[in-house]
Amino acid sequence: MNRKNIIIIILSILLALTLGLLVYYYNKSDIKKEFYVRVKESNASSSIVEQLDSNKNKSKYPVLEINVGDLTEGDILKISYDDEILESYPPIVKVNSYEYIIKKSNNTNNDEIDNNLINEIPTTTKITTTTTKTISNTNNISSKDNIVLTKLESNINSIEENINNKSFKEKAKDYFINTVDFIFYDKDIKGIYFKDLTNKAKLKTIELTLKLDNLIEKHYPEYKDNISNKYQDIKSKLITLYLDKTSEYCANHLSVCDEAKTDFALFKNAYGITWDYIKNFSSKGFTKLKEWYEIYSSKSN
Repeated sequence: MNRKNIIIIILSILLALTLGLLVYYYNKSDIKKEFYVRVKESNASSSIVEQLDSNKNKSKYPVLEINVGDLTEGDILKISYDDEILESYPPIVKVNSYEYIIKKSNNTNNDEIDNNLINEIPTTTKITTTTTKTISNTNNISSKDNIVLTKLESNINSIEENINNKSFKEKAKDYFINTVDFIFYDKDIKGIYFKDLTNKAKLKTIELTLKLDNLIEKHYPEYKDNISNKYQDIKSKLITLYLDKTSEYCANHLSVCDEAKTDFALFKNAYGITWDYIKNFSSKGFTKLKEWYEIYSSKSN
């Protein structure tokens, strides 16, 4: 075999290997970037979903958290994303666009539609979808935010599930101490610090901590006995922090300002936050109290 033929054979092998690698990474990219999900639960900023794909598009995670909120349980979506799946519990996917395949609230025979849809996935030519919705990165809660907020919500759920278990008191106390340390004493949650959160997530963390404290206090009234004084009057400290941060965001005309005021209006009654209560624990001057009252009364700047 002459030298020319050897070179041709070597080039052919290299070309075949290159094409093989291109096909492999193309298919691998497909697996990572797109799949179908059904909504299990949803809040204003995120949703827990289960995968429906039955072929190579299915990832190893049956349940995921996505950064798409205000969905209806049972909605079926086709989601697309660019980043890797973030290893947490549940794993987090930062979605950049999605399509409604089925809007649950718009259907009458939902079970039949779901079964038909699942049988068709991933061959979706017979399925009518709405316009793809692209998610803006500007107002999204970050992956770090999601890890922290998911952890706090999980702690709250655990307490609610164990309200009749008196032995759960110590565990609930640990949840409280760890969360307060995270906000006020520079402790981390899964390697993330309070300062790392977005403005929106900082306020949500404070709100969830108020909920946590209120819930534990309701079921274990003496749970703060025998713990450090720094944890005793935490309600007033949390409210002060929430109002101070909201004042700061509003003064800088940040978009989170109006949402912070709306959220405060929703939870102040639930946690017994009256204006007299705020005035009694506040050591702030008249100007600061005026700013706080605008938030308390949900007045716009």
